[in-house]
Amino acid sequence: VLVSAGARAAAPFLLSILRQPTPGETGGHLELADAYVALGKVTKPLVDEFAPYLVRDATVQVRHQPREDELGVNLLRAVAFRLLVGRGADDRVFEAALRWFCEQHPVSEQILRKRRTEPRVLEVLRARFAVEQAKVVTRDGRHISYSPDYALLARYLARLGDAEAKVANERVKKVKRWEDSKNRDRYE
Repeated sequence: VLVSAGARAAAPFLLSILRQPTPGETGGHLELADAYVALGKVTKPLVDEFAPYLVRDATVQVRHQPREDELGVNLLRAVAFRLLVGRGADDRVFEAALRWFCEQHPVSEQILRKRRTEPRVLEVLRARFAVEQAKVVTRDGRHISYSPDYALLARYLARLGDAEAKVANERVKKVKRWEDSKNRDRYE
């Protein structure tokens, strides 16, 4: 509602909620971060404030306390990705989008959009794809099951022109069509 009304004056209020939510009110923070990006300006100090949550072993900063323990870093990481979606040129944000590609998709894909031709993108995502490929499970000895991360990486790498991923993406689509037809037959 605020975004459609163009209420730029609400941006500082949204940011204060994102920085220190009241206990029990952690829902909707991703939407608030999206609204802030639409209304406010993501400045360099704001990037510096939220970039520490993009690393693997992040901890909740004193500035963002109090937070419920189980939501702290994961929620702040998701908020950071939403706030920093337009900052793919920053190496910290770029590296984080590669590291958390599947967990933060589709935001991570938006961050990588302008830098997807860099060799590092293919290198890191191919390595992650190989890990996911090792996890492919054969159910009942005849039917293959792919994880959502495997399907996501196959689709994205195929769009980047990776030949192995194109073949894998077609297999994923084929299995998906088969599962959909099996489910349709069950309910008819």
